[in-house]
Amino acid sequence: MHRPNEGQIIPTASKDNEMIYRFQPFATDKKDFGKVYNAHCRLVPNDEDWIQITDYDAMILHHSVYPVIDAAIARYPNTAIFGARCNRIALNWQRTTFDMDEETDSVEYHTKKAIELAKCYSDGQCKDVAYVAGFFLLFRKSYWKLSPFQETIYDRKHVL
Repeated sequence: MHRPNEGQIIPTASKDNEMIYRFQPFATDKKDFGKVYNAHCRLVPNDEDWIQITDYDAMILHHSVYPVIDAAIARYPNTAIFGARCNRIALNWQRTTFDMDEETDSVEYHTKKAIELAKCYSDGQCKDVAYVAGFFLLFRKSYWKLSPFQETIYDRKHVL
């Protein structure tokens, strides 16, 4: 298991001095990623603080996205967990468009898309969904304490 990094600590727009602790954990043994996620969550000192976990291979491409995250928290402070959509993921209900955006691998192209979406959702508007994709998770430490990550992950045959 990797030692948790210290994370980037950025205050939210909250009037209560809540913080967002941003982590991008990585496990050398994939079956132990729950242990690594939990180790990062334990670093957060206050139950009211927010934890943002982003997959090691995911990127927030532009700084204009962070105010959208702050706006969502301010607009929906009692949300248990926030997820996100992206333009290149296998399941269409997790994408920003129905078809996978395979036009280009250009970071510049996808950064422009991120800026467009940040403008579109600048007020933090969210939709209720039954599931969230694991590449971006945002939740309070108090939520994590009620439902920590499963320490070890196996498939249906109990093999990773």
